[in-house]
Amino acid sequence: MENKKHPHTDKSDEIEAEAQDTGIEDSNSKEPQTDQANEFSTLKAELKEKTKQSEEYFGKLQRIAAEFENYKKRTIREKEAITSDTICEVFSSFLPVIDSFEKALDSAENKQNIHAIQEGIELIHKQLKTILKKFGLKEIKCVGEKFDPEFHNAVMHIEDDNSGEGVIVEELQKGYLLQDKVVRHSVVKVAN
Repeated sequence: MENKKHPHTDKSDEIEAEAQDTGIEDSNSKEPQTDQANEFSTLKAELKEKTKQSEEYFGKLQRIAAEFENYKKRTIREKEAITSDTICEVFSSFLPVIDSFEKALDSAENKQNIHAIQEGIELIHKQLKTILKKFGLKEIKCVGEKFDPEFHNAVMHIEDDNSGEGVIVEELQKGYLLQDKVVRHSVVKVAN
């Protein structure tokens, strides 16, 4: 019998046969599926690696956030402790002044020597100035200085031929600085 082709033979069989003879693969062949499977496996491995990496970063972020929260709490506690220690130091520095005031008041009640009371008040004044100086409080220089609105508050102006223009001739109330910050302006009288 002759090998005759049946008219109903599928064309795809012919194309597949020709492709095998020429070395061309059909899109339905297994090799592209293998490439897709390899690519899928590669992407899956990359996703797994990136997920692991993001979990590590998230863990680090959580640890840093916890450390920062602990730092804030510790800083607040330390600040409160420093404030408390400073207040105690300031108050303990003023206790001798209170003692001196009490002694002066006792002397005044007993109507002791006025001279002794005056000496007591001078001692208290000296104690107060020493304490304030210890904590960095300084008097603002005034009389004979040029008026400076940063440090002085002029409440009076006078004409004085012996003083230059804008020179302070009298201090009406002392002003004070604490480490270059004005605590209270000096109240002064200014010439010309």
